[in-house]
Amino acid sequence: MKSISLSPNHLNNTSPKHVWTRFVACLLLALSCSAPFQESLFAQANTSTSATAPPLAAPFTQFAGTTATKSYPREDYAIVPVDIGFVTPLSVSGIVRGTSGGKRILSHVSLHALGNVGNALEGVEFSGIWNTQTDYVLGVQGAGIINVVGGNAGYAQGAGVANIVSGTFVGAQGAGVFNIASGGLRGAQGAGVFNVAGDGDMVQGAGIFNTAGNMKGVQAAGVFNTAKDVEGVQVAGVFNSARHVRGAQIGLVNFAEDNEDVMIGLLNFSSKHGIRLELYTDEMRFIRAGLRTGNKAWYTTLTGGLQPFTGITIWSIGYGAGAQLYLGQKDFIDIGLHTETMFNGVFTRDFAVYAQALRLRTMFGHDFAPHFSVFIGPTLNVMAGVDNQVYELATNLFPGSGFIAQQNNINFFGSNNAWLRGWVGITGGFRF
Repeated sequence: MKSISLSPNHLNNTSPKHVWTRFVACLLLALSCSAPFQESLFAQANTSTSATAPPLAAPFTQFAGTTATKSYPREDYAIVPVDIGFVTPLSVSGIVRGTSGGKRILSHVSLHALGNVGNALEGVEFSGIWNTQTDYVLGVQGAGIINVVGGNAGYAQGAGVANIVSGTFVGAQGAGVFNIASGGLRGAQGAGVFNVAGDGDMVQGAGIFNTAGNMKGVQAAGVFNTAKDVEGVQVAGVFNSARHVRGAQIGLVNFAEDNEDVMIGLLNFSSKHGIRLELYTDEMRFIRAGLRTGNKAWYTTLTGGLQPFTGITIWSIGYGAGAQLYLGQKDFIDIGLHTETMFNGVFTRDFAVYAQALRLRTMFGHDFAPHFSVFIGPTLNVMAGVDNQVYELATNLFPGSGFIAQQNNINFFGSNNAWLRGWVGITGGFRF
């Protein structure tokens, strides 16, 4: 056999061929030297882990029975302290898998130029494009595009596009597009587009939407949030939806089968309380009807009104929101703010804005039956307009009321002759 000598000339040769030869030689030498260390780790694992216990049982016991955990005996894993490579199987773990008879790979440090496919990670892992672990992750994953875990995972994932965990995730996920923790989440998800999680204690923040199972915590999204049962807060730019809510829903439209707490939005719907009809009048002798949505504590109303007693056709549409406080089983105080636009004319081609009104209402009421209430109370009113007929209408108030403030010839509604009036009034009616 021809002998090989490592002369200084060989060591100083910097051609690409010889550089890669020395790299492979050093890599194999490191693997051979790490064999006793691997055997020591196996020995420690076997003394502390039963033959049937999953390697990651402890961090995920709070989600027992709800995840896609893959359970393998500890001895099924070949431990690779440092896994370096270009792309699996062109890596240290690829060599170990071949020399160990196809054992599953458990890495502590995993660094790959493109991507890695392994079985378990207890440590840190970074790749240029993707990371995939089929069984579990306990540590940190970072990838240029995507991280995927087939079982449970913790404690941090960061990716340019997505993080996907089939089991439970404990910790924080951050991605440019989306995060998924199918088996449950205890921690936080932040994504540019959407987050998906099963049950758990969580904070979700997304540019478009979040969806979760039974959750405790916060959902915040630019467009909408959905969940099953919520104990916490949902905040969305457009729409929040849940089955049962104990906490708050804040959005343009809020929907829940049962929400007894806070609902703040343009439209609030609680299936348990349904939609209530209100019929009432006020000192301006408008006959008004309103559709009230929300729950017993927080509500919104859409209203329409008609004034048939002035000889001219005046009608209105309005919106209101408020809170209702019960003093007992049936008596309540209702405090709300209502805005209303009044129009003159019957047909769309000739009607015009008549005036704009804003009312603060404080009403006292009583529930005579589950679906029948009576309410009455004072109002503080402000009205602005440009038509003198509205001024005449506004002067014909309920007896005992009168202007408390007035100003003419102001710049309002595009006119320099607008007027502004304020007065105390009264309203009362029925709710069905």
